[in-house]
Amino acid sequence: MKFAIVITCYNKECFVGDAIRSSLGQGAEIFVVDDFSTDRSRSVIANFPGAIALMHTRNLGATAATRTGVDAAVAAGADQVILLDGDDVLAPDAVEWYREVVTRYDADVVFPGVRRLPDRDCRGDATPCDRNLPIRLEDDPMGYWLAEGYISGPVCGQPGVLISSVDPGNVIQDFEIAYSAHLNARRIAYSQTVTHYCSMAVPGQNLSMELRKKIHGYTRLFLRVWPAVKDKQYAANYARRAFRRCLWAYKLHRDIGLRGRLILKVMANGPKSRMPLALCIAVISWVHDVTR
Repeated sequence: MKFAIVITCYNKECFVGDAIRSSLGQGAEIFVVDDFSTDRSRSVIANFPGAIALMHTRNLGATAATRTGVDAAVAAGADQVILLDGDDVLAPDAVEWYREVVTRYDADVVFPGVRRLPDRDCRGDATPCDRNLPIRLEDDPMGYWLAEGYISGPVCGQPGVLISSVDPGNVIQDFEIAYSAHLNARRIAYSQTVTHYCSMAVPGQNLSMELRKKIHGYTRLFLRVWPAVKDKQYAANYARRAFRRCLWAYKLHRDIGLRGRLILKVMANGPKSRMPLALCIAVISWVHDVTR
């Protein structure tokens, strides 16, 4: 079984070198995709001949960068791909741990634990994987994803499973990949074993897109998922999660204004079935921004 590590980078000159160093010597081919950085990231990447550098000639966003790396890994014969952000590092035996889990449990995809704190850089905490933590197996991945956790984040999996249903034009990389994985996987393994250690870099910083495009991205994903789940027993849970995600994205807007405060008040006191309202809010906020 051949493993590959795909590292995506956009303006991470202070971080990407550590990401590459943590991947070297783990028995996996390394692909680093630079999404047209405007800092010295490309020069840093060039200092690592053990990694294959893939350079975008214009900024396309993290979703497209991930696809570039995964496609290259597939062309090189990879059976499993580990995704790593350019500001994170891997545990020193991450690939070995993934290999054990995939082989033992016959899993198409593995979602591991991640160490991330808001007030400090966790990359120096990287230690060997804890093999004593339990593994949860799910043979109904989509049901589990929608009903229990709406999981996203670090992942290892079969390349086709991870990206075959990804919307390449959407900027919300983690959720697009999580959606594709849970939609297409036959079995997924979940664990709290930490394989990824994160810096204090702002989440989503590798996306150069404006926040309004992220809000639009959530809307696009919700619209694709909703028809498939609206008649299922977990539809109510999904609607609540979608509502909270849209609310969170909209709250982040730095110029929320009177219109935003009124909308949030209506949402807070709105009906129980909030899925259509959540979608409307996301669309309204996006349209308001691109037309102002």
